[in-house]
Amino acid sequence: MQCCTAAALAGCGGSQATATARRRLLVSARASSEPQDERQTEVDWGKGATVFDSGHDSHEQSRGFGIIERPADPAVDGTPRWFVCDWDHQRAGARSKPIKQTYLELPLVTRHKRVAPKALQQRVLVILGNSKGKEGKTVQKCGGMWSVQLDGGKERQPFLPAYLHATAPPPADTTLNAFEPKVLTSLLAAEVPAYIERLRFAPDAPVDLHRKLPTSGCMMDLLTGAREVDSLSDQELRNLSGRAAGCPDKPSGSAEDPLTPAGRAAIADGLRQAVAGRWTIKMVCAQASTSSACGCPYALEFKHKGDGSVTVTQTEAHQFHDPSDAASLAKLKMHPALQAMGQVLLRCGVKPLQVCSELNAAALEDGVLGSGSSGLLMASNARGSITLDQVKALAKQVRRAQGLSVTSDSSALAAAVAAYREQGAVPFYQPYRAATKDTGEQPLIIILQTPWQARMLDQFGRTLTFADSTYGTNWAGYPLYACTVQDDVGRGVPAGFMICSSDTVEVVENFFRTLQEGAQKAGKEVGGKGDFKYGYIMIDKSSTEIAAVRQLVLTGDAKGHLLCYFHYLQDWERFVTSKVSGVSKEEKNGVMVAMADLQKCGSETVFKEQLKTLYHQYCRWPQVVAHLKKDWAPCGQEWAAWGEGRQDPRVAAMECETNNLCERAFGLVKYGDLGGKAQSSIPELVFVLLTRTVPRYMQQRAHQLVGRASSDQVQRSERVQRVVEKLASSGAVLPFPGEEEQGSKGFASVRCDTGGAMVCLGDMSCNCSYSEDHLCVHIKAAASVMSFTHQRRMAAAAFLVESGGIDVGEAGICTCATLADTSRKQTFRPQEGYCTCLDRQLHGTCAHLLAALLLEAFNGMELPQGPPQVAGEENKPIEISGPRTFQQASIEPLGERWQEEVKGLRAAKQASAVTIRQSQTNADPVIAEMRHSCAYVQRVVAALPADCEERAGLREGLAKLAEQAAAAEAALQLQPTAVRAGKQQRRQAGRHADDRVVKPLFPSRAKRGASLPAPAQPLAEEDRCDPLPRLTKRGKAVHKARGVTVPGNLDGTVLRNGAAHHRVPKRQRR
Repeated sequence: MQCCTAAALAGCGGSQATATARRRLLVSARASSEPQDERQTEVDWGKGATVFDSGHDSHEQSRGFGIIERPADPAVDGTPRWFVCDWDHQRAGARSKPIKQTYLELPLVTRHKRVAPKALQQRVLVILGNSKGKEGKTVQKCGGMWSVQLDGGKERQPFLPAYLHATAPPPADTTLNAFEPKVLTSLLAAEVPAYIERLRFAPDAPVDLHRKLPTSGCMMDLLTGAREVDSLSDQELRNLSGRAAGCPDKPSGSAEDPLTPAGRAAIADGLRQAVAGRWTIKMVCAQASTSSACGCPYALEFKHKGDGSVTVTQTEAHQFHDPSDAASLAKLKMHPALQAMGQVLLRCGVKPLQVCSELNAAALEDGVLGSGSSGLLMASNARGSITLDQVKALAKQVRRAQGLSVTSDSSALAAAVAAYREQGAVPFYQPYRAATKDTGEQPLIIILQTPWQARMLDQFGRTLTFADSTYGTNWAGYPLYACTVQDDVGRGVPAGFMICSSDTVEVVENFFRTLQEGAQKAGKEVGGKGDFKYGYIMIDKSSTEIAAVRQLVLTGDAKGHLLCYFHYLQDWERFVTSKVSGVSKEEKNGVMVAMADLQKCGSETVFKEQLKTLYHQYCRWPQVVAHLKKDWAPCGQEWAAWGEGRQDPRVAAMECETNNLCERAFGLVKYGDLGGKAQSSIPELVFVLLTRTVPRYMQQRAHQLVGRASSDQVQRSERVQRVVEKLASSGAVLPFPGEEEQGSKGFASVRCDTGGAMVCLGDMSCNCSYSEDHLCVHIKAAASVMSFTHQRRMAAAAFLVESGGIDVGEAGICTCATLADTSRKQTFRPQEGYCTCLDRQLHGTCAHLLAALLLEAFNGMELPQGPPQVAGEENKPIEISGPRTFQQASIEPLGERWQEEVKGLRAAKQASAVTIRQSQTNADPVIAEMRHSCAYVQRVVAALPADCEERAGLREGLAKLAEQAAAAEAALQLQPTAVRAGKQQRRQAGRHADDRVVKPLFPSRAKRGASLPAPAQPLAEEDRCDPLPRLTKRGKAVHKARGVTVPGNLDGTVLRNGAAHHRVPKRQRR
């Protein structure tokens, strides 16, 4: 008890640096250069005075408080010296030595004048030496120590009473009552667990008990006889070797050599002597240690005297809470049987709300609530009346267990990764590691990229790449990242996936760099330079992804990032429809149209002018203006058309404003490859991505190359071309009188099935709704009949100037109406060569910019990009086909051996499946087959009547098979795995209550058929059944109610959507 945190903080342990650092946590060090008699005038030095050793930093000793015994001879320099005894950390038999007065301090409150705390929440002063103490309050009584929460801090630290001084009287109803320890009963060591269980599940006042001594669960089993020493493994023996019962276990995952027979025997003999000797088991109330505890001091001690009997002593009573009231019942833990059932349901993918309903129904059927005075009191019992928050907390525990939640999930994932690494499909893998005292949490990272995906990224990812993440693909709740490229026909192809438990900036950056390294390696393999670098990466407005891309930009591995136009509009739609914005339903559409027009601004000057207009126009909605100023205006170059990325000719030619290619890929994975199953395990998700998703894209690529498949973009362009040819050949294009000549503006009317449209080729405008943002079929059809030339462009420019239709505004921003539809306006700024018309987007110049050169306001100005025609070529037809072009590959990424890659991925799945089964059972296939034969003979023997003559022969054959399996297993030296214990629990959860292997949890309700798992009972050798779960059939008709999925149920397997699901009925009735 002396080696506590308080003693360490007081400078009572550790090295000089450690002691100094711990002491500075609570008090600021005071220089001891001043004479002690000047600093302490209220207490004189002399015999019996309490002093504190303040010189442990100098003489490397840590003794805490002591009492002056007598004066000693002065030192050589004249400093007084004193003999001090009764140190806090004085060794037995140690003699008092003279200590200089400069190394001693008189405390502010001497030990004999201190007032010890007597209650919880009592104000105290933590006194360490002569320095100013820290104030706090007591929050818990821990044996002979008090846990104090210091002012200004959240941590609780234990202190000895010698360091505490009560500065205020105890609050009401917090004083610890005196309790005389009393002996409750005497029982055998094997009866201790049952006695504790009776206290935990007492119907009148159930209580949760925590084991304080011993802290080792393995030692607890040995003391109570639950396990024998001979059944311990080598690792467990090492953990308990030479240790007391209260010493914690070592981590079971450390790799050590097997123990020698002599060493194992020596450790076993020592443990047997410890079990047969004197020992103590201490249980405390759970309300004494939790964060929301009241500080209940209740404690039970089970003392073994070495004669086989155990004396049960209650040292403290319940205080500050009543175990039978509603407040205490609400803090109980879930019933172990319900917890086991809930874990099975959650592992099977059942939703938490449905799990909550199933658990409450099972609790009512089996009566785990106990007796109560009213129904409301029963409802407050958290042990059997389950709430949704309890199920969610249980789901979190299940996810965190073993790093990935399922017991076999970590080993299965390691086996899958090892198999796929041989195929080059997993370039990076980092297993999950929980946080420790010395190291932080190591997140799970799985990056998937096949060689074909690396070649696709190398060929099509140099201009524009799309990245996004999604959820709902695995039951651990981890995000799935995807990096997608657009191939030469406009189809989106994932170039890599990542599954991670924590998507920090470092993790996402590592994802991009790993894919880049894979693309560089793939480029060298096909004879390239291997110099792949990202162009622009389109993402949504995620701060993590933005920071990761910026790290790539700093190292020159990427040009920048673009924000998705779809997510931009989605954010505004969610904002204006919320009550925070204050926008009415009638005005919501106007705000959305204004934000869409703001994104289309191709000039920074026009963008800023429109922002000013919007700030003034929306001043009645302060929240809208604040949202625009704070979240979107500062990053306008990343989502608006005037940004550097969207002004790149290669990026603009692709016409990709969103990262919906990633969304499309995620949709196919979720609802196609996964079959809508949102609760897949991590290994299953890896299998699906590498054996279904990637081969499907490779198959599509192969069909596309041979002409058996095409993309939506290619089909759309072919449909548009057919419509244009039909309009031109059927005489639907009717030029206006005199407009067929090249010197005219090119007015024409186009008749089609949906109605008529008026077209002007001079400024490339049409009055149809589609032509506001896109090139319509009417303009294409008119150009194919009348031909679009630069001379028509000049004629339209002259007409605009003569008619005076151009308005010159501030900063040189001009507006004018289109010739085909005067209700539409075009905005242009000649200084930048910017215009919103289609002609400027397609050819770099337009009639509006040419008309600006004829105005006096822009006299002598030259356009940044002049007309494409030279002198004498004004009448040369200009092709106005769609501007959209896709990246072209220099080398076909698919290759001729793509089918071998697909076969390798599927073969890796089969190989990993065998490894997974072996890692879960830790059994050789031959041994597994022998055990299967034993189980079959066991079932046959159990089904035969007792007086059958063949039963004896079958039992002899069964014994021989069991001996052969045991001999083979001993030869392989296979150790049991942690997975096997979890499998036995799942099998017990699947057994029926009437099976001979188990008995009901409550014998009085045995006939009702309890659905909760009950502890197994020992049976005779001839009556033991196969451990695999099986359904008990009674009569000819067995009606199965809706059940749950339980892994390992071989007899109840059904097929649904092509996948095997194991079902166990909740109840069976005749």
